[in-house]
Amino acid sequence: MKVRILIIIIMASILCDIECYAQSNMYKIKDNLYEYYKKMDANIQSQKSLKMADTLFVMATREKDVKAQCIALFSKQRHYYIIGDTKSLIKEFKLAAPFIKRTPYLQYYFGMWENNIVAYINDGSFAKATDEITAHRKEAIRLKNDFGIIQSHILQANIYFKQGYYRLALSYYHRAVEYAKSKNVNVDYITNLQLARCCFYLCRWKECKIYLEKTENDPITVNSHITRVYALMLSYDCNQIPLDSTKIEEDYKLLMDTHKKYPILSSDQFMMDEALYYYYKYY
Repeated sequence: MKVRILIIIIMASILCDIECYAQSNMYKIKDNLYEYYKKMDANIQSQKSLKMADTLFVMATREKDVKAQCIALFSKQRHYYIIGDTKSLIKEFKLAAPFIKRTPYLQYYFGMWENNIVAYINDGSFAKATDEITAHRKEAIRLKNDFGIIQSHILQANIYFKQGYYRLALSYYHRAVEYAKSKNVNVDYITNLQLARCCFYLCRWKECKIYLEKTENDPITVNSHITRVYALMLSYDCNQIPLDSTKIEEDYKLLMDTHKKYPILSSDQFMMDEALYYYYKYY
């Protein structure tokens, strides 16, 4: 009897270890699903990412990994966001929202809604974006979803950033960070990058450097993000006095090498162009 109990304990321990190992990635989904997700994300600007997202959803369904299913739906909509297809973006959100709202992973519901709003901002439809942010915030408060509330502040900041009101944008990014701290929630890597960009345009160099270092060390879930970081880093170092030639050359090489591996998204092309402008003009 004792031997049988010991075997059960050992088996339980092994199964526990297997389960932990199976979810050792930052998303806490099955590792085989995460590996497939990374391949899909590397092709997110390509049409084939849509089929890959569908495949990921089917794989996740078979493995009963609900979070991976939500990630697949979110990624499919994100493809349309990246290529600037606002009509398909909104359509995909309406299709996926009912499923995601039935899960515990509402961050993907609010994340998809956020993509819609950012698309309005990028199109210059600020009134529409403002209405959607208000609705987004009310829904997040109703559902008591801290992620959604934080993102609503970030979205408001994005409007001001797009309009060139960097001080106003900075205040809303800080509001998002303070709310996140009060709820023991980490702000995402994009927020730290946007804080760095605001400080860059306001010539607040010390703060810009701090946020750059933070975002460089953030856990990154989108491959192309690191390319954006290196682009801003090059812009930053090209605007310092005195110029550090060694650092600038290191930045440039990092940016070029990373861009080959993870091409900057078309929606972020300005950051790449800006970095190269400073590189060739000031250095």
